[in-house]
Amino acid sequence: MAQSKRQQQADARREQLLDVALDLFATQGFDATSTQQIATAAGVTQGLVFHYFGSKEGLLSAVLSTRHSFASGMADLLTEAETSPMPLEEVLRTLCAGWLDTLRRERSVTLLLAGLALTNPAFGTQLNEAIAATQKMLAAVLERRRDAGEVSEGADLGIAAHDILTPVIMFFLLHHASPHWQAEAMGFVDSHCILWRRALAR
Repeated sequence: MAQSKRQQQADARREQLLDVALDLFATQGFDATSTQQIATAAGVTQGLVFHYFGSKEGLLSAVLSTRHSFASGMADLLTEAETSPMPLEEVLRTLCAGWLDTLRRERSVTLLLAGLALTNPAFGTQLNEAIAATQKMLAAVLERRRDAGEVSEGADLGIAAHDILTPVIMFFLLHHASPHWQAEAMGFVDSHCILWRRALAR
C-alpha cells in the first residue's frame, strides 16, 4: 500500500533529524549535544524531536540502528573473504583497504561510536563485544588459510586477528581528516599487509 503524502513527509522529517543528530553527536559528543540544539539545527521544534524519538537516548538508539557502522561493513568483507581464491596477502589487503574505506565513508558514525565507547562504560562493553566478534570472524578466515597451508601452524590466530584489525582503527582515528588520506591509507595498507603476510607465512 502506497504511503500517504503526510506519512512521506513525516518519514523525511525523521530522516532529517537522524542526519542532524548524527552530525552533532559526532562533532560535539553525545553528552554535549542537547535536543534543543538538534531541533534548532533541523529547523523544527524540540517537541517534534520528542514526538518522534521520545528522548535523546531514543534518538541515539535510532541513529545507531539505522545508520551503517564499521562492524557491519567489516562483517560483509569477511564473509566475502571466506571463499576468496586470492593469496593471503591480497585477502588481507582487500580487508584492510575495504574497512578503511568503510570507516571513512561512515566517518560520522565511526567517530560517534568511538566517542561513546570512551565516555559510556556500558556502550564501551557492547562495542568491544562487536569488535571481538569481528576478530573471531577474521581468525576463522585465517584458520581456513592455515588448513590450506598458507599460515604457520604455530601462529596464534586470535592474537593475529586482533593485531591485524586494531591498527586499522587507530590509523583511521589518527588520519581520517588528513588532506593526503588516499596516499597515506594506501601506504599503510601495503606495509601492514606485507608485514602480516610475512608474520603468518608457513
